[in-house]
Amino acid sequence: MTALIKRLTNLQEAVLVMLIGLGLFVYSSIHGLLIVTSDMSRTWTYDLSEITSYDMLFLELASLGIIALILSKRDWKITDLNFRLSVRAFADAILILIIIAIVSAVVMTVLSLWSSSEREATGSIQYTSHKNYLLWAVVLIVNSVFEEFLYVGYLGKRLERSHPAVFILISSTVRTIIHLYQGFMAIIPHFIFGIIFASYYHRYKNLATLVIAHTIVNLGNVLATS
Repeated sequence: MTALIKRLTNLQEAVLVMLIGLGLFVYSSIHGLLIVTSDMSRTWTYDLSEITSYDMLFLELASLGIIALILSKRDWKITDLNFRLSVRAFADAILILIIIAIVSAVVMTVLSLWSSSEREATGSIQYTSHKNYLLWAVVLIVNSVFEEFLYVGYLGKRLERSHPAVFILISSTVRTIIHLYQGFMAIIPHFIFGIIFASYYHRYKNLATLVIAHTIVNLGNVLATS
């Protein structure tokens, strides 16, 4: 098995890692989009129950474990992901979120003027969750590490010899596809989210900043539904 893994080309490795890490989530996301858009006149509710949380936690940890095993056989090192915790990382995370909030607000305002259906599309999805804060703390951290590792850390390393625009575009597109279950009006905010995150990583090469920022966003979403 080790010899087979070592013989993989970089492209084959990337496809394998993306399939293991995101295959099921891509299917689930697209399926969710089709359900939500099948009837935009009603409100769809996602119940972020403990069962759902445990399922997601298990899938993400299992995927990370398998991917880590594959990459270790291909001589990847933890330092290749550029994860550096520091005060600067926390400060940059806050700054990134402020920039995302401003840019997203401007874009969504413009879209609301262009499309009268924004209110219905955005209001068609609601979330509920249970107040198991310990469980959610673990889920939020794991989810943030999982997503930023795949969308940015792994792709950033694998595409480091490509033009920066290629990495930024692919990273942002993958992030957007994974969140399609939130409806069409989530596409642009997540794409903006992806562009800013990938651009930061290309410039400063610190994955910790993005994990922190992502965790803060997830925390805000959970608290808003509690």
